[in-house]
Amino acid sequence: MTSTLFAYGTLQHNLIISYVLGRVPESAPAMLQDFARYAIRGEDFPGLIPEADAETDGTAFFDISPSEWEKLDSYESDLYDRQSVTIVLEDGKTETAYVYVIPHAYQHVLSKQLWEIKKYNPNLQP
Repeated sequence: MTSTLFAYGTLQHNLIISYVLGRVPESAPAMLQDFARYAIRGEDFPGLIPEADAETDGTAFFDISPSEWEKLDSYESDLYDRQSVTIVLEDGKTETAYVYVIPHAYQHVLSKQLWEIKKYNPNLQP
């Protein structure tokens, strides 16, 4: 099991990841290819879906423990499925990570507007 989380939404904020895990894991900027991040209608957080030629920036959090994965799964709820993906780190190296993706059955909750962390809250930059 991988121990790396790729966060692309509100979990990138130290305040939020600390609330969920009780700590802020070591992290680095990362990119996920062939996935797009859209705003969820009526919410302040995004959802991620597979989309050819898309790129989503985010944060890789390292050394997530099995008990922390349980906390993350609970926090993300049934709206998301945890999937294994390959991310590209800032230095160009690739790494296997888990990411929370909106399953096909729930994609109707997504708007057509791309979600950007700066629009979410410019004062809470990761």
